[in-house]
Amino acid sequence: MATKLTSCDKKQRSPGSLTGLVLDPSPPLPSPLPSSYQRFTDCYKHFYQLQPEMTQRIYDKFISQLQTSVREEISEIKEEGNLEAVLNSLDKIVEEGKDHKEPAWRPSGIPEKDLCSAMAPYFLQQRDTLRRHVQKQEAKNKELADAVLAGRRQVEELQQQVQARQQAWQALHKEQKELLEVLGGLSEETAQPQSTGQLRSRPCGWHTGPGQAGYENS
Repeated sequence: MATKLTSCDKKQRSPGSLTGLVLDPSPPLPSPLPSSYQRFTDCYKHFYQLQPEMTQRIYDKFISQLQTSVREEISEIKEEGNLEAVLNSLDKIVEEGKDHKEPAWRPSGIPEKDLCSAMAPYFLQQRDTLRRHVQKQEAKNKELADAVLAGRRQVEELQQQVQARQQAWQALHKEQKELLEVLGGLSEETAQPQSTGQLRSRPCGWHTGPGQAGYENS
C-alpha cells in the first residue's frame, strides 16, 4: 500500500533538512507544550512512525537550542541598547511619579505651544549656561587687559630709565671732553715756558745736536 507523503515528510526526506541539530543521547528535556510536539510530529510523521524516541530527542534538542538562541539574542539586544540601565531608570521614574499627585504633562494638540512648553526649560538652561560662560570670559579678558596695561607701564618706565641714563651718559661724555680740552691747554701753557728757559740758558755759539757738541765762532 502506497503511503502518501505530505510536504513535511518531503522536507524530512530532503538532504540537509536536519542540518544544525546535534543529536545528544542525554535524557530528553520536558516538552513545553503537547500541541507543539504534536505539530512537530505531524511535519515528520513518517520519521516519527519509524523512530518515535529519536523524534522526541530531536524535538527536545531543537527546543533547547531555540531557547538558548533566543536568550543569546535577548542578551545581545540588552547589551547593545543598554536596556538594563534604561529599564532601571524607568522604574525609578515610576517610583518617583507615585508621590506626585498633579497630572503629568500631556500634549495640548497645538505643536507650536507644545514645542515651546517642552523646549523652554532647555533653552532657559542653555541661556544660563551661556551667561556663565560669558561672565567667565569677560573676567578673563579683564585680567588680560590689566596685564597688558601693566606691561605697557613697565615698558614706559624702562624707556624713561633708558632716556635718563642716555642723557646722563651724554652729559658725562661732554664733561670729560671739556676736561680733556682744559688739561690739553694747561699742558701746552706749561710746555712753552720750559722751552724758552732752555734756549736762554744756552751760550751763544754752542750747537747741540745728535752726536755733535762743540763751539762755533760767530
